[in-house]
Amino acid sequence: MTIADQVFIAMMAVWIVAELALVAVMRANASGDSHRDRGTLPLVIVAIGGALGGAAWLTWTGIGAWPAAWVPTLRWVGAAGIAIGLAIRWTAVLTLRRYFTVTVAIRADHKLVDWGLYRYVRHPSYSGGIVALLGLGLGTGGWLAGLVILVPITLAILQRIRVEDAALAEGLGAVYRDWCARTPALVPRLWTRDLPR
Repeated sequence: MTIADQVFIAMMAVWIVAELALVAVMRANASGDSHRDRGTLPLVIVAIGGALGGAAWLTWTGIGAWPAAWVPTLRWVGAAGIAIGLAIRWTAVLTLRRYFTVTVAIRADHKLVDWGLYRYVRHPSYSGGIVALLGLGLGTGGWLAGLVILVPITLAILQRIRVEDAALAEGLGAVYRDWCARTPALVPRLWTRDLPR
């Protein structure tokens, strides 16, 4: 096993632990929050589990494998992508602090957070998650495994964003709708969409 393999595997482990920590620690407090998840948390969990299982099988069988000469470089690139994605995701989580929940929920005292990474995108936590997934996909050892990781999980996240935007627009009103009109969902300067007024 090369150093690149070891670093990539270590970053995968860090990613898994970080995601499990979010689920364990950051669930919405049922006593003061209005839950509006609409089944998107189980959807994302199933997408992640299925995608990782499928990618592991494809990597094990060698179907859609990268050329062998590319693998060490892609392991390093993948590890870097996971690290960058985690840094973005955790910066977003720590910026929101108590407003961050794993389930879609609106607190009774919920306020719009529009500073830090939130100045540039509405959902930097998801942006970071997708960057980490891209790194995971690049480093797996195959282009097909990478697609199996990236596509279903990203589609599940996009559905979750729709649910979350609707819940926040309902809970925060015009201030959130106005912010949506000028702030893209995932990528700076891309995909700004208005919500119904």
